[in-house]
This record gives sequence, structure tokens and C-alpha cells, in this order.
Amino acid sequence: MKRLILLLTALLTLSCAGAQEAKTTKEQKILEQAIKANTVGQFDEAIALYRKYLRKKPNDSEVICYMGNSYYNKKDYDTAIECYKKAIGKKSDNANAYYNLGKCYTQKNDIGNAIDSYESAVKFNKSYSSAYYNLGNIFRRMYNYKKAIEYYEKALYFSPKDIDSYVNMGACYGEMGDEEKMLECYRKAADEGSKDAKQWLKDNGF
Repeated sequence: MKRLILLLTALLTLSCAGAQEAKTTKEQKILEQAIKANTVGQFDEAIALYRKYLRKKPNDSEVICYMGNSYYNKKDYDTAIECYKKAIGKKSDNANAYYNLGKCYTQKNDIGNAIDSYESAVKFNKSYSSAYYNLGNIFRRMYNYKKAIEYYEKALYFSPKDIDSYVNMGACYGEMGDEEKMLECYRKAADEGSKDAKQWLKDNGF
């Protein structure tokens, strides 16, 4: 039976939203400039602006996390990890910092620490669907399809229209030989707009 070829992809979106410290107009302007620089790929400029901001607000966990994102985008994962750990040191329940830390460890193929980081993220934010999704991807890579499915189901509980979770969960069921549940997942993905799932179902006569 033909199998839908799926790429294992971690979510690229980095998050740092959370409780924010009160900011002066000048500080807010610096922060906006930094975020804009990061958005257009000017990562070094963004980092310089974040550092300027943090000289006045060194305990702002959110902004430390933002700076980590710029290092992550530069593929400087070690420095990004330092930033996320520092952000956690300032705010121990910073779920987004743990999530981003997990992404860094995934890039470094440090699977044990990646799992620990994502699990910490969902500990502090039980509805963190993208963290559950990434955990699913990790266990799928480890051929632990049952565990992967558990995490995809949790991701879908909080994000019921998540196409990627349906598709990857369907692939897991396919590897386990459960064609009925595999088809159910692919059909749900197709219903949510997945062109790949629709094409696979068409090509295989479903």
C-alpha cells in the first residue's frame, strides 16, 4: 500500500508572549524597533536593540526570550539556549521559554533535553498545543507511534483544526497497520484543507 510521505517538521514559530513589564514610551519604541528588525531578518540589529532595552530592564523575562529568538533565527542555538535559560531564571513558569528551549535542543538533536523542555512547557501551560505536537514528532522519530499518537491527540484537543497533527497521527496509525484509523485521520486532514491528504486519498481510491 502506498504511504503518504510526510516530512517531520518542527513548528517554526517561536513564542514569547506572556505577562509584560510596564514600559516607558522610549522603552516601548526600542522594543518595537527590535521586533521589526527581527521580523525582516536583521537579527544582529535586533539583538543590539534588545540588549539596549535590557540594560534598563534586566529582569524582563519576555524580552530575554525575544533575544533568544533572534539567536535561534541566526542558528546560534547555544546562545539562544543561554537566553531561554536566563528567561526561565527570571520567571520560572515561563512556558514559552521552555518551548523555545525545546526547539533548540531538537535542532541540536539533544532529544532527552528537548522532551524535558516541552514537558515543562505543557506543565506551565496545559493548553500548549504546539508543544504537544512537537512531542508527538519526537516520539514518531523514535518509532514510538503509540506515544506519538497520545501527544497528537492532546495537540488536537486544544487545536482541533490542526492539519499537521491529523496527518502525522494518520502516518503513525499507518505504521502500526491500523488502516481504518489512518484513513480517518487523513480524511479529517482533508476536510480541514490538506491538499496532500486529499491527493493521497484520491490516488488510493478513497
